[in-house]
Amino acid sequence: MLTPELQAAFQQSRFISYLDPEIKTYLLQHAEVITLPAYTYLHRKGDAFCGIYCLLAGKMKATGVTERGNEYSMAHIMPGAVIGEIAYLDAGDRTHDAQSLERSTLVRFNKDVLDNATAAYPAFYSAIVHLACMHIRQAFSVLDDFLTLSPEQRLAKKLLSMGSIQSRFRVISINQHELAAWVGVSRQSISKILNRWQAHKMIAIEYKKLTLLQPEKLEALYAS
Repeated sequence: MLTPELQAAFQQSRFISYLDPEIKTYLLQHAEVITLPAYTYLHRKGDAFCGIYCLLAGKMKATGVTERGNEYSMAHIMPGAVIGEIAYLDAGDRTHDAQSLERSTLVRFNKDVLDNATAAYPAFYSAIVHLACMHIRQAFSVLDDFLTLSPEQRLAKKLLSMGSIQSRFRVISINQHELAAWVGVSRQSISKILNRWQAHKMIAIEYKKLTLLQPEKLEALYAS
């Protein structure tokens, strides 16, 4: 059973908010609450499908691993995000790793719950397909960035995106290892870029935190 606070977070999910009231009520009645400690895997790439999840509190990331064993980040998962729908639609395995970055609370809807919901409410199946299409478009956007932008431009774009999500004051909670995994370069390369930006007073570097002092300069760098 979800607490009132978790129910409110569930209702505020963008995906959930578009669903008909009957579907939301059914999902709430069959939601399984899962709490993950920080840096715990929800699932690994290749795992069998075990449900669709909605993140209610905390922060997670979707990642993969190169042939050399280096981790790369595909997306940061923030509260309200719904994940896991592709493996439901194609009855395949998980496409990536999903790991908590801090203590995180999710709700899970298992296959029986989803099958019953899509049978009773055909619009729910259409909503899941739409969600999968949105995630596929996001994946293509990430691929485009890797093919067309320099590491410095990718870093600028990522920080601007995180700054708009995390805080209107442009304070971002992240470490350099996470940034390196996202940009696809070494932590040393990230450090050189950040130190250069700090010397030009574009950012301020603190322990596991960055402040965007002149985001307009990062925007100009990303757009150049």
